[in-house]
Amino acid sequence: MAGTVEAVQSTLHVVPFELPALGGGTAMWSDAEHNTGSYSVELYAPASSYAAVGTRAYTGTIDDITSLSFWYKHNPYADWVGPRMFLLLEKDGNYYRAGTNCVVKSDTGWKQADAINGADSDFYVAEENKDQIWGYTETDETGIPETGGADGLTFAELQTALTGATVQAVGVLMSAGEGEGPGGAYVDDIAINGTTYYGMIQDAIDAALPGDTINVATGTYDEQLLIDGKDLTIQAASTPVITGVADAEYIIKVTNADVTLDGLTINGTGNNIKYGIWYYDDGSGTTSGTITNCTVKNIEQADGSQANIKIDNSPVDITNNTIKEFFKNGVFVKSAGSTGTISGNEIILRTINDVSEVQYGVQVGWGADVTIQNNTIYDSTIASLGIYDWYWTSCGILVLDSSATTGSSANIINNHIHHCMEGVHIGYQAVEGDTSYGLIQDNNIHDCFWCVGVVGDASADIENNTIKMLDQNVIDFVSPGGEGIFVGGAWTTIHEYPTATITDNTIDNFDMGIDIYEFADVTITGNDITNNDYGIYTNADACEGWAQTVVAHCNNIVGNSVYGVDNSENSATFDATNNWWGDENGPSGEGVGSGDAVSENVDYDPWLDAPYPGGEPINFTDATTETAPAGTSEIDATTEADTNVSINTTAPVNVTIGNFSKNPGTGFGGDIGKYIDVHLNDTANVTNMTIKLFYTNAELNGLDESSLKLYWWARGEVGRTGGRWVSCSNTGVNTTDQNGYSGYIWAYIDNTTTTPRISDMTGQPFGGRGSPPVPVPEYNIFGLLALIGILSVVLAVATSRRRG
Repeated sequence: MAGTVEAVQSTLHVVPFELPALGGGTAMWSDAEHNTGSYSVELYAPASSYAAVGTRAYTGTIDDITSLSFWYKHNPYADWVGPRMFLLLEKDGNYYRAGTNCVVKSDTGWKQADAINGADSDFYVAEENKDQIWGYTETDETGIPETGGADGLTFAELQTALTGATVQAVGVLMSAGEGEGPGGAYVDDIAINGTTYYGMIQDAIDAALPGDTINVATGTYDEQLLIDGKDLTIQAASTPVITGVADAEYIIKVTNADVTLDGLTINGTGNNIKYGIWYYDDGSGTTSGTITNCTVKNIEQADGSQANIKIDNSPVDITNNTIKEFFKNGVFVKSAGSTGTISGNEIILRTINDVSEVQYGVQVGWGADVTIQNNTIYDSTIASLGIYDWYWTSCGILVLDSSATTGSSANIINNHIHHCMEGVHIGYQAVEGDTSYGLIQDNNIHDCFWCVGVVGDASADIENNTIKMLDQNVIDFVSPGGEGIFVGGAWTTIHEYPTATITDNTIDNFDMGIDIYEFADVTITGNDITNNDYGIYTNADACEGWAQTVVAHCNNIVGNSVYGVDNSENSATFDATNNWWGDENGPSGEGVGSGDAVSENVDYDPWLDAPYPGGEPINFTDATTETAPAGTSEIDATTEADTNVSINTTAPVNVTIGNFSKNPGTGFGGDIGKYIDVHLNDTANVTNMTIKLFYTNAELNGLDESSLKLYWWARGEVGRTGGRWVSCSNTGVNTTDQNGYSGYIWAYIDNTTTTPRISDMTGQPFGGRGSPPVPVPEYNIFGLLALIGILSVVLAVATSRRRG
């Protein structure tokens, strides 16, 4: 657009300045005067002293220097006591100090001194010698003059004399001889080859224009930085460390600006800092930015809201950083205006031994809404401790509301979280009405006391995560309290109504795979819940009258040693239908199969006949359970399963007989379409038993009745996976019609001579099977006559042999 002048973005350079002084001279930073930015170096030299400011920013040779300058302002002025330019050089193992012979002229205003092309007005030199203002002397390695050198040189002559010399430092010096001074000056904006160098980051920030980039060189910067109202990029040129100042609220604060911090190390060791990096917006919506490739550590003020990184009401992305050694929060994202992505970071807690305080790798609250993905979050220390040596409320990721502000949410995706007291926690049970939300998806969470928790009135979708206990040290010292997922906090008198959908996760090797409290509403679908003590456990509280709404469908609940589902504390029925329990005949315990146990008040029927996905629903169309007293008794289950069992016991035994809705195994040609299950709750006190499976003529469907046998579903055979139908070793058929049946197939079973054995009867499927009848050959009339002829010949031969 005509008449519009666009700002030219530039790059400012920050390097550490060295401020040596001797003999009573002083060199220090001052904000009393400055040419650009907000700081200058104040040099002061009384008699027999010197003070200097120097930088090692330039790393080339003297041959490549084309310009050298600085800005100055006297305070106070003294004849021949003023700032002069110097170089420290090295060539072939020899060291040199070169400098301007004369000091700059007095000036009470800011003035630039050109040390190469200086004019008479700049330096105290005679007109005829105005370009011959340099000299040099040989020094030791520390810069102390020795012998040799030259004077009255132009800079070009100096370059010729010391050609190839490496520049070790460039600086400005003030010195006063005996009886001279005192003199002083402010020095600013040292420039080499046209590049101005700043010795303080804040000085460069204050000198910069919006849109500028500030490159920060290697060094330690004991500064507190404030960026207010300028959109800037502050990036590491190599490996700078910013330490802050003692007892400060922050090391870096950004407000009313869009600022990128890239590659910096923020290290508050020993300075008692509250926030390492703090983005703060007062509600104007003008604060934003990116924090990337930084290391933020040792932010350790003992304050309940301390954070290595705090994002307050601002959209900020936090990517690829290392965040560690903090007292309270690694990252604290607060308030409704705070959005952004936290990704690719390594966040290291230290809640064991080092810090007896609650710690959070990432805390999201007060209405903030962020995405947390692809991070690694873990505790730095793990040892064989008792459970309560691990500070119990610390967690990798926390999302919660306050009593005044609700609606906090986070998408927690594809993170690796391990060795935290709690992996991911959604909600705050001490706040009634906490409506925080978390999408917890595709994460690898392991070796936490509690891997995932949802409490208060919060809600979460927990999808496709791998949640495991792997580390034996952790297993040992959390036992018996380790939990994969818990829903409901149960630690306050406030009634909690958390909601969770738990879908397609692997939950393995905990004391409790899923533990449910309070008035939780939980849907559990498509999960592998394996190798826990309790797969799913529900809790009751008579005082608060907890009533959970829980359903579990299409899960693989296998290898859980005590219960697959324990709902024994609640009178309401737990709907756990259509799950795979590890066996075709369903769950054990209050179930009738030999899979994982279920307690009372669990509806498990139908169950799946194979692991999900792929398993199909199967159930008992009818079943009965009777107690067989000690001795010989008969259980009549013909009404329920067309079955009768005769049993000899040495103590009372519960016998359950059920009728499967379909084949509980695979393959079984020639069957009569009947599959039953016989389950003994105690096999040790059973001597033998006979099972009779009755059939009708219609059920034979053309089978040879005399070939009928009883088959059992054999599992776990050596060299085989799954199971197969095998004929009972002692089986037969009684074809006598009785009580409306055409007969029965029987099998005798004991614990020593037969297969199966009594010890197998902890939920054992059986099925009847036979063979088709042997076909009778069919002949036409000619074939029949031929057969008669053959038989006649055979008969005649046989007769003649007898007569002979």
